[in-house]
Amino acid sequence: MDSREKRIRARAHDLWEAAGRPEGRASDHWTEAERLVDAEDREEERLKRRGPGIDIAPSAEGNSLGDIRPAAPIGRGR
Repeated sequence: MDSREKRIRARAHDLWEAAGRPEGRASDHWTEAERLVDAEDREEERLKRRGPGIDIAPSAEGNSLGDIRPAAPIGRGR
C-alpha cells in the first residue's frame, strides 16, 4: 500500500467516525477522502512552486504591505 492510499484510508476512517460510524457509506467516505487528499497534495505542490515568503503586491501609493489596513482597537464601544 503506497503512502497516498494510507492517507486516504486514514482520512476515510476519520470521516466515517465523524459521521457517527454509519453502515453502508464506505464508498462515500473513500471518495471524499480521495478528494481531500488530492486537494492537499495540489496545495502542497502549489506552495512548493511559489517558494518561501508572502506574496503581497504593493499598492498604488507604494506601501510595501499592499492594501492592508490596521484593525480597529479591541474593547472600544462602537
